[in-house]
Amino acid sequence: MAFGQAAEPAPARGPTKDGVAPAFRHEIWGGTYYGDGYVYGPTSWRSSMAVVDIDNDGDNDFAFRANYNVPPQVMRNLGARGAFYPGGLKDLNIPDPEPGEVYLDVVMDFEDITGDGRPDLVALANRFAPRYETYLAWYRNDGPLEGDPRDEPQFTFMGYAYTSPQDNLPEMSLNLADIDNDGLVDLFAIEPFLGTAPYPHRVFLIKNTGSPSMPKWGDAVEVDALTQLLPKGIVEKRSAPAPDSGLYAPDLLRMRLREKQAIQAGVRVSDIEICDWDVDGRLDFLFYDALQGVDWVRNIGTDTAPVWNNELNVILRAPWRHNDLPAYGIPGDEFESLDRAFGTFAVRSNPRALLPEPRWLDDFYVNMEGLLVTRRYFEGADEGYRVTQKNCLEYPTGQGAAAFWDYDGDGDLDMFRSGVGAGAHSYMLLFPNIGTSYAPAWGRYQILQDVLLCKGSEENLYRQDLYVFADVTGFGAADLFVQTQNGAIARYLALQGDPPAFTLLNAEVVDLGHYALDGVQPRGFAFADFNDSRDGVLEVVVALGSTDGGRLFYVKQDMLSGPGALLWDAPVDMSTWLDDEFAEELSPNRIESIASADLDHDGRFDLLLSLSEDFLAGDDLYYTCSQHWYRNTYDAERNTFSFEYAGKLDAPYQEDWRGSRIVSVADIDADGDADLFIGHQVYDPYQGIGPRYHLRFYRNSADTDLHFVRTRVVAGQTWPLHIGGVAPEYRWVTNASGGWLGLNADYTAGD
Repeated sequence: MAFGQAAEPAPARGPTKDGVAPAFRHEIWGGTYYGDGYVYGPTSWRSSMAVVDIDNDGDNDFAFRANYNVPPQVMRNLGARGAFYPGGLKDLNIPDPEPGEVYLDVVMDFEDITGDGRPDLVALANRFAPRYETYLAWYRNDGPLEGDPRDEPQFTFMGYAYTSPQDNLPEMSLNLADIDNDGLVDLFAIEPFLGTAPYPHRVFLIKNTGSPSMPKWGDAVEVDALTQLLPKGIVEKRSAPAPDSGLYAPDLLRMRLREKQAIQAGVRVSDIEICDWDVDGRLDFLFYDALQGVDWVRNIGTDTAPVWNNELNVILRAPWRHNDLPAYGIPGDEFESLDRAFGTFAVRSNPRALLPEPRWLDDFYVNMEGLLVTRRYFEGADEGYRVTQKNCLEYPTGQGAAAFWDYDGDGDLDMFRSGVGAGAHSYMLLFPNIGTSYAPAWGRYQILQDVLLCKGSEENLYRQDLYVFADVTGFGAADLFVQTQNGAIARYLALQGDPPAFTLLNAEVVDLGHYALDGVQPRGFAFADFNDSRDGVLEVVVALGSTDGGRLFYVKQDMLSGPGALLWDAPVDMSTWLDDEFAEELSPNRIESIASADLDHDGRFDLLLSLSEDFLAGDDLYYTCSQHWYRNTYDAERNTFSFEYAGKLDAPYQEDWRGSRIVSVADIDADGDADLFIGHQVYDPYQGIGPRYHLRFYRNSADTDLHFVRTRVVAGQTWPLHIGGVAPEYRWVTNASGGWLGLNADYTAGD
């Protein structure tokens, strides 16, 4: 219909009975420029990695914990010991030592301590109240329950092998090994003492004095020869505040502890490994230095009585240097060398290494900033370590909304978020899509200094600027729109390029009259053709929080809007028009963010709102959020449309309700429906939690009658693209070969 005859908004008449709810499926596995793996979910500044044959099938799996708020997980090896093929992630059934009182940390190591052939566990654990205490807890692996898969063993907490004398939650490292070859697995631990100079990292040996079937842990004895070789804590230099461009937040609890106790240094040794590095039959000592990489200390004693060399890296060079990655097989154009990395690593020998003419001796695994690298030592003409595998254990993506735009014109959607740090402002971050339009893979991030975003303040609970890309005029070019702290919507001209360029066109594109409100907060906005005018000119729905109840506006463009200045009609106040899940009036102050998409495939753009559950209890918090669908329905009799409550989305709430406040949608897999991204901001000042940030992804698995065919291209060859003998209609998603589609769906490949 013509724009002048478009439907007008109206209050909802009651909950809708029609429409099919979107079928969102949570996914954490994804693709990145350094491999496939754990991509969507909480991450930590210090994640862990431990090698373990969790299912006793003879090959190495990878156990890790990316964050304190998610369970330990295992990346299964679906291949063999000699050929790692990563499977999907599964949660490990490891309870906290004392549920509700003592909690597992991210640091762990597996070894068969009880002699039953199953890998047992020692892990770091913390108590937070009424006092801070840190332990090394050990668990017995009791195997899977009857009928359960082999990769789902049950772990039973057996006790504490060590209790730290410190009360500042020291970030310890640990490793299990039979250091004196007596048939009993011993425990090595490094504990940083950062309260007083010179801030040492002290090495302790906790001998197993029990039996092969039941360990008994002795007192911790310091290994002074190793302590003297370890670097001291990192003394931080305070720098002037600058806009943030980090990818994930630091551990705020430990930061506050350091400030309270006037601790000036940070941990520098992030992991240890006991292994025979020089293959002389004696176990050596390796550690990860956060400022360099892995160093090793040679055992010059015997296999029953170790004696440690007084120098590092004798005979052989350092096992790993993250500040010189090209020298260790990682090209600079794949992954940049780092000045600092809190890495974890492990070494596993080839069980067939003692057979005649083995092809390889051992694997060196290192996890660094989420990049999991496998380096294998080959024998023969090119003897030495070579990189054989790269996977992803975390892909931190900053904070805020996930906005999408094809910045480089390659036909797929790229992702934009904002930086993390301690400052009040952050730059926008770009995560290029180096995959395809139907299978994204996220590349190395870039910092875009053209766009400076405010991260909110303590007064508004750090509700940051919100943003979205939209082609509001229908002229084929998307601009960037930002809802700022005072509720105004700013417009940036977005120019494609590498990097893209942004220019502020207007600090306030529409007058919402929000200056008359007190305590305004940005609560989201969405552009769409809500009134179904089909002229390409979009309207906007805007939510504002305020001390007097907040506002929800609908604003339509004037018919004279064009590619230059935008003209808007007077805002329509629809603050009292929406119902909540209880069929009561929805308060705009409960809204945390807004997105829009045709969720039920009826041709009309619906609303998706993230609502605070804490608001229902009278709190201005967003620690608990849920997502709700408001269906766009048309009343032909009155020529009006309305947003009618259609239900709560179960999948996001059941998976992760903590801080799930910022929703965005994009057809990221090009199958014709809207997929869901949620930017989590976990924050509760009353409990001392956060802010912490992570990104979740929910694929829309509804059937859209679109099917994808991938085929191997042979230049010049022609063959029919049929499905079950039928030649359907096709549209190109990508055509990298430059080929062409003829009659009867006959495809001829190009070059």
